[in-house]
Amino acid sequence: MVSAISNQGTCHFLCYDENMTQQRFIDFMERLVQDTDRKVLFIVNNLKVHHGRIVAEWLSEHKDEIELFVTSPYSPEINPDEYLNNNLKQNIHSGMIPHTKEQICSKTERFMHYLQKHSERVSCFFQHKKLKYIQDYGC
Repeated sequence: MVSAISNQGTCHFLCYDENMTQQRFIDFMERLVQDTDRKVLFIVNNLKVHHGRIVAEWLSEHKDEIELFVTSPYSPEINPDEYLNNNLKQNIHSGMIPHTKEQICSKTERFMHYLQKHSERVSCFFQHKKLKYIQDYGC
């Protein structure tokens, strides 16, 4: 799964079966820029596909619409999406524990759809003091 959240409480996600590829990442970013009327600052970790040639070319063609902010390695606390991931993992391991890939995917999608309907919960991920830089950046 790849996801993107905003401090206004919006939540976008894409579940996929195979590995993350540059094209899949671009497809997700295309959805992000289509769903907003302002420039997207997309905070990402240091995954290899975030730095690929194809992604870099696409980003240069869309620099007025989206910008990547790549966090330093081993710094998950400065990426708000990691707070979402933590919350997602807690949800998956609560209640009925999924035992199959399909059950995990189903529970993941239900939780992510829940977050899309509860923007106040998504906004809370940005309250951590280590994420103050996002407000300082003007987002």
